Amino acid sequence: MPQTLLKCITLCCLITLVCACSTFQTPKPAEQLVTWSALETQLTQLTNWQFFGKIGFRSREDAYTAAINKWQQRDSYFDIDLSSTFLGLGAVNISGTEKQITVHEAGEEPVQSDHPDYVIEQMLNFPLPVSYLSSWLVGLPATSSPFKHTQDKLGRSAMIEQAGWSISYKKYQDIDGLPLPGLIKIAREDIRFSIAVKSWSLN
Repeated sequence: MPQTLLKCITLCCLITLVCACSTFQTPKPAEQLVTWSALETQLTQLTNWQFFGKIGFRSREDAYTAAINKWQQRDSYFDIDLSSTFLGLGAVNISGTEKQITVHEAGEEPVQSDHPDYVIEQMLNFPLPVSYLSSWLVGLPATSSPFKHTQDKLGRSAMIEQAGWSISYKKYQDIDGLPLPGLIKIAREDIRFSIAVKSWSLN
């Protein structure tokens, strides 16, 4: 085969391979330096978003994992779909606000309550502080109670301490130029749980 033709074929194969890889690339890490004041303003204005991923819970007695099939936030209203064979739940939908919640568990009557965090802990057998999570998930302290907040070297949230919980941020993803958490670890005494975000969607 002529040398020139061989080079052309090789080049075409490489171009095809690069294009194929770029189609399935993972979310780009967020490494751009930001100022917290500017980032805080942007995150505060971020009221409509959605992601999916997984959540893991661990205590001295138990360890569970669950798929987050949807976590959608619209202003103060959240809509969460979880499923897990480990929890024996099948599918669970949790919707509401920080002051009122409705839980739909597969095969059961819906449960409504004005005490969201308590009801979720009773039903799921682990605490899920939903009254704070809409802020923590995007890297913000909640405004409803005192907090301590530290930033990393790039100006993003590194840790939040609030309401007895410690929230640490291990990874960030660049979503439309905005650094959003990719891995969040939340702890209180001997309770640990982590939220790994596979994909964000901003609306």
